[in-house]
Amino acid sequence: MTMPSMEEAIQKAYVEASRAIAVLGAANSGVDIGDVDILSIAAGTNTIGKVNIKRVPVITATTDGESGETAIATLTPGAAFRLLGVRIHFNGALAAAETLTVTCDDGTATAYDTPIFTLDIGTPDIVDVKIPFGGEDDFFASGDSIVIALSANTANRTWGCKTLHELV
Repeated sequence: MTMPSMEEAIQKAYVEASRAIAVLGAANSGVDIGDVDILSIAAGTNTIGKVNIKRVPVITATTDGESGETAIATLTPGAAFRLLGVRIHFNGALAAAETLTVTCDDGTATAYDTPIFTLDIGTPDIVDVKIPFGGEDDFFASGDSIVIALSANTANRTWGCKTLHELV
């Protein structure tokens, strides 16, 4: 008895596997797996079972405002997140030259802390601020925090702040 060469064995296995695949395809032709027949799927170009997960925004509310209080809110989700917006209401106009700053407090090192929004709100008597985020640059790492602060609060205003974010 002669043993087949390695090439002959591989060729024979390839032919048998090709036939088995053809039989399997023919046996499953017309099998409905949703809206797609298995013979119409092009290899490597389709994703079956892709799930589009809708994220729910998380709203964090903070209210305060004592004499000279400048730290309005700090958002620290503890996981990677996307900042969607910040809403602030003051109970009255602030003094001239008051500045509102939204900063990314990088969890890695202070060298990476970055102001992401600044607004002079002392003039002209701004009491409601809505800052939209949610763009491609508004994703943050799990150790990052968003800090909302005033340069001063010399008018001793009370404020309410809501941050909106989604975990990613």
